[in-house]
Amino acid sequence: MFTAVPARAMELPTYTEESYVFVATDVVEATIGESSTVKDFTTVAATVDKVYKGGHKDADTLKLAALDFFRTRDDPKDLNSRKLAKGDKVLLFLVRAEKAFLFDVPGGQDILMALPGGLYTIKGDGIHTSAQAGNPGPYEDWHVMEMKPAEFRAHLQQEVLDMAKLEADIKGKKLPEEIDWFSAELKKRTDPMMGWYGDMISPVIARRIAETRDPALIVKAAVDSGGSAWQPVLTGLRFPQGREYLIAQITDPNAALRTRLLLARVLPRVGLDYYEEPGHEPGAATAPDRTRNHHLITRLAEVARQPGAPPELIECVLENLWDSYLVTQRARRR
Repeated sequence: MFTAVPARAMELPTYTEESYVFVATDVVEATIGESSTVKDFTTVAATVDKVYKGGHKDADTLKLAALDFFRTRDDPKDLNSRKLAKGDKVLLFLVRAEKAFLFDVPGGQDILMALPGGLYTIKGDGIHTSAQAGNPGPYEDWHVMEMKPAEFRAHLQQEVLDMAKLEADIKGKKLPEEIDWFSAELKKRTDPMMGWYGDMISPVIARRIAETRDPALIVKAAVDSGGSAWQPVLTGLRFPQGREYLIAQITDPNAALRTRLLLARVLPRVGLDYYEEPGHEPGAATAPDRTRNHHLITRLAEVARQPGAPPELIECVLENLWDSYLVTQRARRR
């Protein structure tokens, strides 16, 4: 879960609480115990105090990795934080530990790790959330919730139920018949206040829409949802017919300018090379594919020659064509 960190110079992301609940396999309150190190790999034992989600039960012992990403303060006014220690009470949003750039994970063991930012501390003055206080630097529990612990626990129990229903709806609702429901769910996650927090639910909804392989439906969902949700949705155009639809819309003088700009901005995420499956990265094209790719670039560049083409559209297309080229070149060098 921490594999993207090097690209952002140790910037550690924080996500919405509903994202933590949605993605975590286990949500528990626990008490930190002893640590142990075997072959340079350190784990920390934690005793479960309360279970909100997952298959564990009270008094189970968990084996946790990557707790060095989190630190706490004994006094909120103290500028010096410390490592989590035996006896500390925490609320954990957990997934199975996976290999990351800073550590490997030994096989054959049931080891868990907190999602990025997914460890809250429980103290006498309330429940403290984690965020990166400085970059570079670890997560620190500098913010105390307004909700009192008892109120938050009831809220969290309901959140677990709500996210279970949301997951079932994302899997079960029909497309294209219920596309408006999907667009509305994406729109909820584009509130300006969410700029401080990442969202792990929008990409799941976007993948469900992308699986339809219906370019018109994908573009409709992106336009209707607005905000930042258009990016993961329009990545679903990453296949030949989707790219053809995208270019046809960008170059259509009768299409809405807002839609044309939106599609031009997604060019670096869709890629300019042909490849059949949405999950493939740019750079996988064959030589014949690259020949067709030249025609794509030419058709996009011709937007600049259209009579009365809006200057902001010309600038957007040319800028994102260049960004697309850079993304593709980086992919080929890997």
